[in-house]
Amino acid sequence: MIVYCDKDELLIQSSCVIKTGVRKRIPSDTEADIKSKKLYPYINKKDNVFNIVYLGEQYTFTIPKNFCWNGTNCVGLQHYPALLDASMIHDYLCNNHKAIGYDRQLSSIIFREMGVFSGVPRWFMNIAYFAVDKYQKYFGRDLNGDKW
Repeated sequence: MIVYCDKDELLIQSSCVIKTGVRKRIPSDTEADIKSKKLYPYINKKDNVFNIVYLGEQYTFTIPKNFCWNGTNCVGLQHYPALLDASMIHDYLCNNHKAIGYDRQLSSIIFREMGVFSGVPRWFMNIAYFAVDKYQKYFGRDLNGDKW
């Protein structure tokens, strides 16, 4: 297991190192493929099982191979490499609220702590945490259309 965060109130582990990539345009792409790659330029390259323990509650979920997401666009750093892993997990959780018991704030905390683990200064991740959490509070819906 890879440990990304191990604090009294939060543990973030994954089954393997996160491997992401950029979806490149190819000659056979349809208009829908081109649009999809522009909207969601990043891709998860392998299944990754995450184990989250937060305030005594445990959540386990898998981000599947080929999951695509748009990066960290709500804080203006969509293509910032240090935030790709954090944004992948956050975007997956925003699309799958049930994976962490419909806890919006936990998805934002995971985003913040994964960013810090990746070397982004904590002061910046605190600002980013606030931005993504408030955005999700007012505009966030999962794949079923359910709000947080």
